[in-house]
Amino acid sequence: MKFSSCYVLHERAPSEAPIFMADPLVKCEAGKQLVLAEISRQALNDHYYPHGVAPRLHLSHWNQKVEQNLAAFQRIIEAKFSDDDWPIYNTMGQNYPKITVTLDDMKRSGEQFV
Repeated sequence: MKFSSCYVLHERAPSEAPIFMADPLVKCEAGKQLVLAEISRQALNDHYYPHGVAPRLHLSHWNQKVEQNLAAFQRIIEAKFSDDDWPIYNTMGQNYPKITVTLDDMKRSGEQFV
């Protein structure tokens, strides 16, 4: 299923996203259905720093990397959504599909990440 929109959520409450521990979060819309996707910080570290220890980078750095590659991540998220490869996330009385993008997902996709 194609999403009507996808974007990186840059603003989150500090208690929800410690800047050195949180994963980048992408919000997508499939018609009236909201889909949340976490891009694993560990996957990003392993992809961009495969031969060593990744520096401790601020969430804003990883958000920018995800934004630069948003079209590729959107295709991965759409595929996982279509395959029903996600649990339900419940917050404030609402249920949303919540997808986690892993390093294996990135590798299997065949996408080129900058």
